[in-house]
Amino acid sequence: MRATKFFLLLGIIVVLLFAFYFFYTLLLKSYKFSLRDFWSKSTEMKETKENASMEKETIGTKNESIKTNESISQSNETSIVSPALTTQQKNYTKPLTLKIVDICSGKFENVYSISEGTRKCLNAPSPYNILIEKNSTHFKASILNENGFDETFEINDTVLIYFLFAEDVATISKEIEKIYLEGSDYFFLGNYELQTIWEADSSGNLYISKMIVVLPLYVKREVESGDYTLTFYLSALNRAFYLGEIKITVKVYH
Repeated sequence: MRATKFFLLLGIIVVLLFAFYFFYTLLLKSYKFSLRDFWSKSTEMKETKENASMEKETIGTKNESIKTNESISQSNETSIVSPALTTQQKNYTKPLTLKIVDICSGKFENVYSISEGTRKCLNAPSPYNILIEKNSTHFKASILNENGFDETFEINDTVLIYFLFAEDVATISKEIEKIYLEGSDYFFLGNYELQTIWEADSSGNLYISKMIVVLPLYVKREVESGDYTLTFYLSALNRAFYLGEIKITVKVYH
């Protein structure tokens, strides 16, 4: 009887131990899984944060690069737009230099091509000194500057005595309002013509080197003896630009 109770108690203890062991093993596996899962999730979160931080840094770097590029672009645009003119216009970068650079005979047939180096032109800039001698039938116009020349014209109501060349109007050719002279009513300018000078760069590409305005100068039959100073102006961009002057002495012989 006692032996039976002993073995029964022993069996119960064994069953309890087995159950405890089974429960303990199951709990341990579950705990390990939880730790592994927790560590895995923690690692993923850490990597996600690091990636997000790296992306922010990358985006920040890109933004800084974009801002830098935009700043450089704006700086370049500013340097391009900044005017080197003496005018208020900001559309031009080429320096605006306007002056009369040559005077040619009114008989110069190819005046609207090239004047440089021809015997009918002085090939020198203003000011010019001119003597006009008038009789009943003719004008004789003489340029008194060095290397000057004479021309004789039959008298008409108006006589084209000279062509004047002014440059460089390339930057304001579309803004020219008028070109005029002051100093005497006996002299006046005809309609001007624009003359484009092309040159080739090192690659052989043509570009506009400069643009010249050609001004025909007329004298009236009624001109009287005296000394005249003709001053020439170009009106553009709401301003009057000085081009140069000619001093003319007129002698009338009856």
